[in-house]
Amino acid sequence: MIRPAFRLISAIAFLSVGVSAAAQGERPIVRASLSSPGAPATVGLATRIRVEVFTPSFFTQAPTWPDTIDVEGGVAKIDEGRAVNINDRVNGSSYAGIRREYVVYPLRPGDITVPPIAVTVVSAGEGARPLPPVTIETPPLAIHARLPPGADPGERFVSASAFDLTQRFDRSLRTLKVGDALTRTITMTAQGSWSAMLPPVSFDPVEGTTGYPSEAVLNDRGDERGGPSIATRVERETYVFTAAGSVALPEVDVRWWDATARRMRTARLPPAALTIAPAVATSSGIAFADEEAAARERAAAARAVRQRRITLTLVFAGAAIVMTLAVWLVRRIGPRCRSWWIAERRRRAESEHAFFRRLAAACRTGDPRVAYRATVAWLDRAWEGRGGDITLERAVKISGDADLAHETRALTDALYARRPNAGSWSGDQLLRALSNARSRVLAAGRERVSGADEVLPPLNPS
Repeated sequence: MIRPAFRLISAIAFLSVGVSAAAQGERPIVRASLSSPGAPATVGLATRIRVEVFTPSFFTQAPTWPDTIDVEGGVAKIDEGRAVNINDRVNGSSYAGIRREYVVYPLRPGDITVPPIAVTVVSAGEGARPLPPVTIETPPLAIHARLPPGADPGERFVSASAFDLTQRFDRSLRTLKVGDALTRTITMTAQGSWSAMLPPVSFDPVEGTTGYPSEAVLNDRGDERGGPSIATRVERETYVFTAAGSVALPEVDVRWWDATARRMRTARLPPAALTIAPAVATSSGIAFADEEAAARERAAAARAVRQRRITLTLVFAGAAIVMTLAVWLVRRIGPRCRSWWIAERRRRAESEHAFFRRLAAACRTGDPRVAYRATVAWLDRAWEGRGGDITLERAVKISGDADLAHETRALTDALYARRPNAGSWSGDQLLRALSNARSRVLAAGRERVSGADEVLPPLNPS
């Protein structure tokens, strides 16, 4: 969303003033300034640096900004907020620009120098053509930081507008025994700060336990209503109890500067006093709770869960691949298969075999007209492409079948009622005679196709 917006605004500004400045060789410029110039910074609190880049034409792509800055005596990062499109006049010419901000957190009092910030710019030249990338640097900036009132030099503290320190345990503290494991989770939440500025918790060794610290989890998120960002740091320590008796988990103190009330405060978690019971023994007197065995069992269970997840992931991925391939095949060869199937059905419907089946069905109706039309259609299909015409009389001569000759005469009499006994025609007998002569008719047609002479001369030679 940032790039289309600044391109549109920059292009409008560019079109309004033309490319005269770019044609004269004017280069992009950069400016950097403190958001509160002259005001001292506070150790641990954010100080903002405003960086603006300008071009006499317009930007053809978004400038490239460094995510972090190496600051001696502090940490600095780019503000994740959106860029702001701006305009200004430089030496009487209109310039299009874009603004970003960096956040600097001083870690010590005194003078801190922010080194030059290198920004790479690609802008338009004559004819709105992109110019080669240009890297321009801001001048160094000086920040003077001081400790907040009440803070001691060398003391590690957090600066925030609000701070919260909480803890929780993963199980009840009343039923602990030797061999059990207890996880203590400590969470710091600071408003208006950065998670990298939150101090680590020092987990000192506790007598009667073996400690297993986990890596800290840092997170930063913006306030949904546009307020200060919220930083969190989560630390975990797992204690495995190795001896029965009283165990005290130490208190945790975090010093922080309340930027709202402008005073130092201390957030504290009280110590946790625990009573550890002896391990439950078996009938042989051997301790049942074995720390290493329990750890191995937990590790095996975790591996089994991960393996099931991996297996399910592979199954679903394989199914997705198969479905994708199936869809691709359907789209790729589906139309071809459909065209082939339609052509194949048409070919079968127009085959000699299909015509003869229709002839058989027509003969079974007992209607001589239907039978005659079906017979003529079959002869035309059987003789198609073999040269010349085929008639019923010619088929009789080709077959040399007396029964077929008799049945065709009966069919003709039934059609034209030329004899009194026309009703003696039988569709079943005609079908039987045609079935017997079918192979000879087809063989005669094949001989014509191969170049053989006609089996018989035409019935009515001209």
